[in-house]
Amino acid sequence: MIIYKVPEVNASSADERNEADLVYVTELLENVFQVKSETNGIEKLFRLGRRVDSSDVLRPLLVGFKDPAVKDKIWSNLKNLKEADARFKGISLAHDLTQGKGRRLKN
Repeated sequence: MIIYKVPEVNASSADERNEADLVYVTELLENVFQVKSETNGIEKLFRLGRRVDSSDVLRPLLVGFKDPAVKDKIWSNLKNLKEADARFKGISLAHDLTQGKGRRLKN
């Protein structure tokens, strides 16, 4: 899943930025989509694109889950985003349709 318009922390360390992204996504899953942190099963989480210090452009965030049921629960609770806290209101979600390792897309 790709999450757009997630605020990006302006830290010099990549570990600090990654930790801030993980905290944001975990809070988003728990508070908006009712997916508990012990079951959210985030397998991968990283920003797409190159980081530019002087830019105000927010890079999209790619989130991968171990269990596809988590993604299904998020999509079924997407309506909860309308009543979310102000810090979650501006984001948007999209499916990751890239062809990954071992995955084949049908025409």
